[in-house]
Amino acid sequence: MTKEPSDHDGADGTDDKDRPGPADHGREGGMATRENAPELTENDD
Repeated sequence: MTKEPSDHDGADGTDDKDRPGPADHGREGGMATRENAPELTENDD
Protein backbone atom coordinates (compact mmCIF):
# COMPACT_ATOMS: atom_id res chain seq x y z
CA MET A 1 0.00 0.00 0.00
CA THR A 2 1.29 3.48 -0.83
CA LYS A 3 1.10 6.50 1.42
CA GLU A 4 -1.54 9.01 0.37
CA PRO A 5 -0.28 12.61 0.24
CA SER A 6 -1.69 14.87 2.92
CA ASP A 7 -1.93 18.62 3.34
CA HIS A 8 1.24 18.45 5.45
CA ASP A 9 3.42 16.71 2.87
CA GLY A 10 5.95 18.78 0.99
CA ALA A 11 6.14 18.71 -2.80
CA ASP A 12 9.11 16.33 -2.61
CA GLY A 13 7.32 13.92 -0.26
CA THR A 14 8.90 15.16 2.97
CA ASP A 15 6.86 16.24 5.97
CA ASP A 16 6.67 19.98 6.62
CA LYS A 17 7.77 19.35 10.22
CA ASP A 18 11.22 18.36 8.91
CA ARG A 19 11.76 21.66 7.12
CA PRO A 20 14.37 24.06 8.55
CA GLY A 21 13.59 27.60 9.54
CA PRO A 22 10.86 29.35 11.47
CA ALA A 23 7.32 28.06 11.34
CA ASP A 24 4.29 30.27 10.93
CA HIS A 25 1.82 29.66 13.76
CA GLY A 26 -0.78 32.25 12.86
CA ARG A 27 -1.10 35.16 15.26
CA GLU A 28 1.64 33.84 17.55
CA GLY A 29 4.40 34.17 15.00
CA GLY A 30 5.40 34.04 11.41
CA MET A 31 8.05 36.25 9.95
CA ALA A 32 5.91 37.33 6.99
CA THR A 33 3.23 38.76 9.27
CA ARG A 34 5.70 40.69 11.42
CA GLU A 35 7.63 42.07 8.44
CA ASN A 36 4.80 42.85 6.03
CA ALA A 37 1.93 43.73 8.35
CA PRO A 38 3.31 44.83 11.73
CA GLU A 39 -0.01 46.49 12.58
CA LEU A 40 -1.56 43.01 12.83
CA THR A 41 0.84 41.76 15.49
CA GLU A 42 0.86 42.42 19.20
CA ASN A 43 3.83 44.07 20.88
CA ASP A 44 5.85 42.09 23.42
CA ASP A 45 6.00 45.13 25.73
